Amino acid sequence: MEQKLSFSQRNGYTEVNNTIQIESIDSCLRNDIWNYLYNLWFKRLCNGKAPTILADTYTTFLHKRIDKIPYRREEQLKVCEIIILQSPWYILYNFLEFCHDFLIEKSFYVSVDSFSHEINLILARNNAGYRMIEGKIIPITNENEIKTIQQAIDESPYKEINVHLISALKFFSDKTAPDYRNSIKESICAVEVFCRKVTGESTLDRALKKLQTKGLVIPNMLKESMEKLYYFTNGKEGIRHALMDDPKVGHAEAYFMLIACSSFINYLKTKQSTAK
Repeated sequence: MEQKLSFSQRNGYTEVNNTIQIESIDSCLRNDIWNYLYNLWFKRLCNGKAPTILADTYTTFLHKRIDKIPYRREEQLKVCEIIILQSPWYILYNFLEFCHDFLIEKSFYVSVDSFSHEINLILARNNAGYRMIEGKIIPITNENEIKTIQQAIDESPYKEINVHLISALKFFSDKTAPDYRNSIKESICAVEVFCRKVTGESTLDRALKKLQTKGLVIPNMLKESMEKLYYFTNGKEGIRHALMDDPKVGHAEAYFMLIACSSFINYLKTKQSTAK
């Protein structure tokens, strides 16, 4: 999403802030999140018609006793205000994920897709280096990469692909204990599912070699690149054998695999749709 500039910014009278917010949240972003959630939930809280978001925030998110929920509406609102406007940046992102899950479980007047869309608009407008995908806040700064992952999940012809990609996201985005090795494993498993479903083969390397017989003609260099990525995760010293203790395998590698595998799945789906 392209940043919308004001008159004074376009004409050089006020400075344009192009700094991407990574591991930080400024007051403008916090206020935008507050305003959206206030209209979505907290205004109803003030009118005495809020759903159980406060009770769930108290018990599930803050792990406090439900009988200690403040009685006065102003005090109840203050609880949410502290989380959004004063908590560390990662706690606020945890809270957004919590709100997403709350919508799935207990709310009925707004969809999770609408919620994710609005949150992503706010994050993009404020140059945040994170986006919400499938209810998880993940560190992605390129809008095309977001679309690549989301497209692979939304338009996948096989349910198992969704399961693996969502698991890869979950392992990758865990803020307290990210599991990059399992994220990589789940990403390549998503590709493997697609190729095995198309060819009937039992492993990805065999399936890649047989795709052409099913009408999916792939350039050799591209096919060989994916084979090498598969060997990286499945070889003698690969991730699935729990022997990859190399500290160099971390965030960057998991991020690359998530994007690369999602992109390859989208590519295969396009090839499949035009195969004769």
